[in-house]
Amino acid sequence: MKCRDFLGALLYLIILGGLGLKAQTLQFSQIKLVSNVETVPINKVWKIESVLSGEHRLPTSGTSFPTLSRFIKINGTDICVQEYHTAGLGLGFNGCCGGGFWMNSTGQSPNSTQTHLVAVQGQPSRLPIWLPAGSTLETSTRTLSISVIEFNVVP
Repeated sequence: MKCRDFLGALLYLIILGGLGLKAQTLQFSQIKLVSNVETVPINKVWKIESVLSGEHRLPTSGTSFPTLSRFIKINGTDICVQEYHTAGLGLGFNGCCGGGFWMNSTGQSPNSTQTHLVAVQGQPSRLPIWLPAGSTLETSTRTLSISVIEFNVVP
């Protein structure tokens, strides 16, 4: 059995060597906060750790409620990192620091005299996101900056 495992491992290494594949190591370079469009440099990779955004208070009345989803741009395309929508179903009140609490679903319309606040969250892109050299990154809707760890690619 040991001979078989050894031969399998040897065959694996020969195939990898024949294909020219080489192992690479990532070496920490720096921590970055990205806001304007930046490009991942050659021989580097970026790991997006988190997205920083400002406070957005939800309205408690009106005829429509906003979509407060947060986006970043990767290679010019918007990528949702927090999906957040509000709708006008529910009776509640606006809590501390713009937070909300709803007690029940009453089916009242958003322009009712009652206070409304219901949050519905979807599935955003999960962090971390890895970007190879040549990729572009920038903030987009409702984001102030993006926290990135930069690594050198060492052959």
